[in-house]
Amino acid sequence: MVTRAVYTHEPGSPGKLISQHRSGTTNYYLYDALGSTRALADSAGTITDTYSYQAYGTQISESGSTPNNYRYVGRYGYYYDYQAPSVPLHVRARNLATIQARFTSTDALVIHPSGVNQYTYAQNNPLNMIDPSGRIVVEPWPTDPDFPQQERALCSEEQQKWLFSIIKRACDLINSDKGARCLGPRIRDCLRSLCNAKLVIQCLRRCSGPPCAYARLWDPARRDFPPYPVRGTCLPILRGRGQELSITFCMNNLQRPKPCGSSPIGIVLHELVHLCDNSHAYDGFGGQPEACERACLPM
Repeated sequence: MVTRAVYTHEPGSPGKLISQHRSGTTNYYLYDALGSTRALADSAGTITDTYSYQAYGTQISESGSTPNNYRYVGRYGYYYDYQAPSVPLHVRARNLATIQARFTSTDALVIHPSGVNQYTYAQNNPLNMIDPSGRIVVEPWPTDPDFPQQERALCSEEQQKWLFSIIKRACDLINSDKGARCLGPRIRDCLRSLCNAKLVIQCLRRCSGPPCAYARLWDPARRDFPPYPVRGTCLPILRGRGQELSITFCMNNLQRPKPCGSSPIGIVLHELVHLCDNSHAYDGFGGQPEACERACLPM
């Protein structure tokens, strides 16, 4: 016998699951801050099922018997086969082996594979990061004091693919002969190191302000952006403190014709320069990252 399940979602993608309806019964999802289902409630508000998990998603306890395929990070569509619990979670482009704490296949959108573990899940930071497409790591509730009105909707899978193709093209330019000609040696070395680094990419459908993107440091322990600027000479120290480099992209602005007076590749290059040195003083760029864009890209 086949049982039909009808799901209700919030607008947007991916996931944002609200409820499921099976066999005449509706259950509502109750989530933790990461987006994992901690409980199901019936229409009267009574808790019918509860769940707990290890850091990478292995389920360690449950109560209740309601069929439910969306448990660990279920809010964003991680699919769990409750009839075959040893099978890896389906996370769209890839499957997540929760016991091994890794994906079962490589990252098809990795920018430069050398030296980067392509099986890593959520940059080995599963308490703060998720990967709802299987391709790009995001923070489930990004906040930034400089842009408090930004919408919390994550990008669609199509937007994520497009964004990563742009990032890859920007890094290909930096590594090319043209990049060697138009970039000074210090800034190019820094940019190349960023292209091989683990950047936290926040991809948002819409920001209320004008930026196409903005670079920040991200402090996983505080789940916040530190109040001090990014400077290239400080990056090893900051990484040693556990802080990570982050770029937030606002797709409603980035995908416009001639976004922010530049091009999508130029915007990526601009933000990478910010991460290299917030003073913009590298190699005589006149104090502005726009000069770096103009040196390598037709405006």
